[in-house]
Parts: sequence; C-alpha cells; structure tokens
Amino acid sequence: MKKINLFLAAIMAVMVFASCEEGNDTIEKVLTFEGAAWNALIDNPEYGGKLLYGEEGQGFDHNAYTWTDAETGLSTSGLVNAWGAYAYWNGGMAISNYVMTDYSKASYTNQLSVPVAPLNGTNFCVFFGTGEPGALPYLYFPAGEAHTIKSMSVIPTSYLLNTLKNGDGWSIDAIAEGQYVDIAAYGYDVNGNLVKETSLRLADGQNIVTNWKTFDLSSLGDINKLELAVVGNVNNSYGFAEPAYFAFDNVVVVFNE
Repeated sequence: MKKINLFLAAIMAVMVFASCEEGNDTIEKVLTFEGAAWNALIDNPEYGGKLLYGEEGQGFDHNAYTWTDAETGLSTSGLVNAWGAYAYWNGGMAISNYVMTDYSKASYTNQLSVPVAPLNGTNFCVFFGTGEPGALPYLYFPAGEAHTIKSMSVIPTSYLLNTLKNGDGWSIDAIAEGQYVDIAAYGYDVNGNLVKETSLRLADGQNIVTNWKTFDLSSLGDINKLELAVVGNVNNSYGFAEPAYFAFDNVVVVFNE
C-alpha cells in the first residue's frame, strides 16, 4: 500500500485568523480535518480495516498511513512500528467521522467513535497511544521549523468514556476516587530535545470530561514536534490499563508574519 500524502487546499483544511500584538503580526491557522481528501482516510470498519491494519489485519512492513496538511505544515508520525509491523494497534492518529452517543455499548470495535457530535463539519482525528516520551505518536513540522501549537479541542472516545464510567466488564472497574487519566503533551525543539511538557485531565475519579474541551498547549512555546500520550494511575500487571484513546480537532497553529 502506498504511503498516503495529504495536501489540502486552505478552504478544506484551515480557518485563518490574523492578530497584531505590540507590532508583531501573527496568523493563526486551524486544522479541521474537513474535505474529500480527509474523508478518504477514514477506515471502514473502525477496527481491523485495511487503511489502519493492512490486508487481513496483519499490519504493514512500512509506514503506510500518514498525512500532511499543506496550510499548517503539520504532519503525523503515522502508525507505530511494534511487534514486527506498522499498525494502529501499536498507536497512531486516525481520521474519523464515527459518532456513538450511546457510549455504554462501546468497545474496542468502536475505537474511532466519539460520544457527541463533531465540533465542525463531520471529521476529527483519533489518537491512540500510551507510554514514555521518545516512543509516542506525534505531530511535527517536517520542514524543520518551529511554531507554537496554541491549542486543540479534545474529548474521550466513546470506548474510553464507557470504560471510565462503567468498567470494561472484564478486568477494569469504573474509575474510582484517587484514580485519574490525563492527556500528556511533550514539546521538542528543532534539535530533537524535549523542552517542555504539559497535561490535561480527562478523568479525576468520576469527574470525567464528556464533551469537547480546549487543551491549551501554548505553554510549550515554539516547537518542532508534539508527542502525545494517554496516561494515568489506573494500572494492571502490564502497565496503564485504560483504553488509551482520545479524539482531537481544531488544532490551532500560530505563525509569525
């Protein structure tokens, strides 16, 4: 399967805003994942489809599912390579338009669904991944420049939300007092050095985010790469035990004119 390179016109991918602060002109470009080319990256079915898992769900021997947005310059690192293959089961960022409002029935087969309507249009991106910095799925500027990724809108997927609220019916109970789940964000400079990190709490016991929420990333400053992870203190013998998914949309990137 050929590597998917995505270059979209501004009218499909971004909304552009201008501002002026103390004589320093900046432009904000917003990645919204809307348009026919983005639609072509939505796998069917949600779990085990050919775009994310290859033929017969065996994965790929190369990084087959990647995308680049021409207006913001943001690219995805693509699928993670583990256990001898590139596949979404190892981590990555997948374009989606699936909505499952009755999240109480959601399982891993609904991994690309969100519990409420998308913010704008029909599309968004679903992140899957957990672990330590240095081996996580990431967004980056492939031309080697650095910009401030100001914010993104995030929400737990239907599958994660169901597990947080109700447990998974097997080994994980509903999240309890004293337990938490965060989105962790790690910013890297153009030399590949981890310079700053921040986080947003998705769940603190049963105080759980259930709608789109702005994740402020501006404290990371100008960065070349943004690694992401779903982390927390709900663990089993294998490590973090919650489904490590969240959806994001409306990624705001700041450019100096």
